[in-house]
Amino acid sequence: MKTSVVSLGAIALFAGCQTYTPHPVNLAEELRQWQASSRPEAPGLTLTLAQAKVLALTLNPGLNLKRLEAAKTLAGARQAGWWKDPEFDADALRVLKNVPDPWILGSTLQFTLPVSGVPDLEKQAAGRMAEADRLAVVAAEQQLQAEVEQAWIRLAHQEHKLQAAEAFLKRLDATCAKLGELQAHGEISRIDLGVFLLERQSRQLERQRLAASQREQRLALLALIGLN
Repeated sequence: MKTSVVSLGAIALFAGCQTYTPHPVNLAEELRQWQASSRPEAPGLTLTLAQAKVLALTLNPGLNLKRLEAAKTLAGARQAGWWKDPEFDADALRVLKNVPDPWILGSTLQFTLPVSGVPDLEKQAAGRMAEADRLAVVAAEQQLQAEVEQAWIRLAHQEHKLQAAEAFLKRLDATCAKLGELQAHGEISRIDLGVFLLERQSRQLERQRLAASQREQRLALLALIGLN
């Protein structure tokens, strides 16, 4: 007599779920294991989260561009409020008549005396602009570290999902192998076996999707760091 597909599924896939034993979650231990195991890797490179943040602060191109802009503003602030440099002007005139000294030379020296507080106001404004750019860099650094941590968590989550999918697919492969033997001995029909084979194919496609998403998350993280 043929065994029904429902009973086979219950025996093969859910035999371990007949009893329930509570396992309280230890958040501190879970966090420790996650920090120890969540190490996204680039070819030839293994990073911790702390190292990834430090590298991002050093290599991220957008952040470095903001630093260059802030340095330019600071250099301008240091030059602001100065008097204009004195200008020396010389004129020469040649007399065409037959005289002992045919050349007449003249010169002038031009300089600016500040008569108002405009140079000081200019220096204050430039200094405040430089401080605003400096604070913008600080904010950008904090934002970048937060984005790196979020990308890190997304990648770690994706890796755990992929590991779980691979573990389930391994169990499903073993189940399909056993059911194949039962079908060969006439215990179940090809239709019953086909149900599990279709499920395995669906799980294989899901694993491929998760693997592709994991690669995308890794590339996104490396781009934030400045390694991509």
